[in-house]
Amino acid sequence: MRGWKWNSLIAAFAVLCLATPCTVRAEGAKQDVVKLGDVVVTATRTETPIESVPASVTVITRDDIEKSTAQSADELLEDVVGVFVRHPVGIGAAGTNNIVYMRGLGGKIEARVLVLKDGVPINDPQTQSVEWNEINIDDIERIEIVRGPGSALYGSNAMGGVINIITRKPAKKLKTTVEGGYGSLHTWYTAFSNSDTIGKFGYYISGRRLESDGYCETPDDKKKPGQNTADVGTKRDNYSARLTYEFDPASSLAFSGSHHRNERSGKYNLIPDFNLFTEDINRGSLHFKKRWGGTELLATVFSADQDTSYDSARYPDYDTLRYVSKAHMEDFGGSLQVSMGLGENHILTVGTDYKQGKLDKHYDYETSVRKVKSGGKQQYLSFFLQDEMSLLNDKLICTLGGRYDWWKNFGGYSYDDTLTPRETKYEKRTDGSFDPKLGVLYHLTGKTSLRGAVGKAFRSPTLNNLYRGDWSYGFWTYRGNPDLGPEKLWSYELGIDQKWSDGFTVKTTIYQTNAKDFIYIVTTDAVNGIREYNNIGKVRIRGVEVEADYRPAPGWFLYGNYSYNESKIREFKENTALEGKYLPWIPKWEASMGVTYSNPRIITAGLTGHYVGVIYDDDLNKKEIGNYFTMDLKLSRKITKNLEASLEINDLTDKTYQHSTYSISPGRTVMGNLKFTF
Repeated sequence: MRGWKWNSLIAAFAVLCLATPCTVRAEGAKQDVVKLGDVVVTATRTETPIESVPASVTVITRDDIEKSTAQSADELLEDVVGVFVRHPVGIGAAGTNNIVYMRGLGGKIEARVLVLKDGVPINDPQTQSVEWNEINIDDIERIEIVRGPGSALYGSNAMGGVINIITRKPAKKLKTTVEGGYGSLHTWYTAFSNSDTIGKFGYYISGRRLESDGYCETPDDKKKPGQNTADVGTKRDNYSARLTYEFDPASSLAFSGSHHRNERSGKYNLIPDFNLFTEDINRGSLHFKKRWGGTELLATVFSADQDTSYDSARYPDYDTLRYVSKAHMEDFGGSLQVSMGLGENHILTVGTDYKQGKLDKHYDYETSVRKVKSGGKQQYLSFFLQDEMSLLNDKLICTLGGRYDWWKNFGGYSYDDTLTPRETKYEKRTDGSFDPKLGVLYHLTGKTSLRGAVGKAFRSPTLNNLYRGDWSYGFWTYRGNPDLGPEKLWSYELGIDQKWSDGFTVKTTIYQTNAKDFIYIVTTDAVNGIREYNNIGKVRIRGVEVEADYRPAPGWFLYGNYSYNESKIREFKENTALEGKYLPWIPKWEASMGVTYSNPRIITAGLTGHYVGVIYDDDLNKKEIGNYFTMDLKLSRKITKNLEASLEINDLTDKTYQHSTYSISPGRTVMGNLKFTF
């Protein structure tokens, strides 16, 4: 990472910490006696017992991760109600192929979900997408998923919800893990981790290498002999480190860094050394925490560099390289937050966030003398406030918050040496948004709780939406639109949580979202194959979520959930043919179920099933895909005190499925693993 950037960030970090005054002790603030496993931090930006959060929240624990067949972080989310994971080609999926949607806020690559890693945003500045493969699944301690608009606390992109991936902390004593596995498609991986705490210092380091020969991901009806029938191979490296220093029990400092490299090759047999996709991502963050009695200070700075490269074949023969696309992205920022007690059962949180992203992208054409470039910068400055109140002897919990985001788009340009003028420089644009939210939770009885929430959210146009130059994929050419405005929505939800008996819980939520100025790819010239980003009129989303879990006996756990979602375009004056159509890539029905048996002396076994209803792959809802049911199985057992063996079978019944008309899943895959811990 560039030295000037980190020097500036560390200096700003020190100023923030030193400039923050020590606040006197206040009664009634949240205490440290609550175990972290019983609390969530994402829903309110403070440690809150999960039963006291007036929001729809799901937590994936480390135990859940150990029992899962997932090989990437997004696959862990597949069984979460209200979440749809687009993971079209199994272990080889990468980049914008992997998308997570929440509560029906879809529409091609626009995911509209904010993803955090230890509270730091990791959506890239180009499309606000997430490279899920960059997160080593072995490093994850838990994942918190908050459904519903989150702009009142987190700003842009948190329209459908917020996902916070919380990584593992240093172990209290020396611990080393070595792991490896081999399976279908000649897929193998090796991984290690080492962690310890020495006095006030702690560390956690890890690494993981995965390779797979892959398979031909093109459906039979889209194959062209000798052109796109090659297997798509994958190579991935992940390295991470976390260093901590505890000044005293009330204050600590932590540094986290990571490196990810991903290479995908193959697909076109007639193009030698075809680079399907390559990316490198480097991240670093610094976190400071300080408590004074009933007051807590959190300060963070972060930085990221990301480089991607891919080749594009010439349409329609796909036997010649058309262009090489390369992009460089930078992201850096910081946050400062103070939470304080204002009396018994009353907590006030105030804070500020800053973030700046940069994109430079170019296309070097091989089939003609042509250069295309585009890029720009985007800057955010935000202030937020949240008031958490517990009333009526803790039976009524209210959370009221609001956030103002100011952002600026600047430095935008596009260049194409086949056009006149060749280069366009776009004017600087600024805008802002105030987004409030109210959440209420009422414990009607010891076993029945009622929830309700109403909130506003927004998403500013991404750098890709604004400044993307002409970009071709097959017959179609895509264009950015520098005149785009932000997306906005209001969302409402009601829910009831019911414990019927010890170990049996049912949660039901209904919601409606009214969005306007939705950013959407629209066909503007069908004859010449031109598509452009536009703000369409209105979108209405309605849905129901039902989830249940049951523990009938020691070692047994059963769960199931079902979601119904209707995401429709209600108004689009520029193209009325789209009115009444469903947003693409969002299933109307989705359901998951599973059973786990855990007995360390015998075996740990988990069987899960997942159903996805019909998905539309086009704006006019003429191309139907999806409508499939898959099952996964994992068996594991300790062979000795230090050695564990496991077997994972994905798509147990070998039911291949599609998440797009141009890709198909690999079918049944099997992976055997050995894990040695000492």
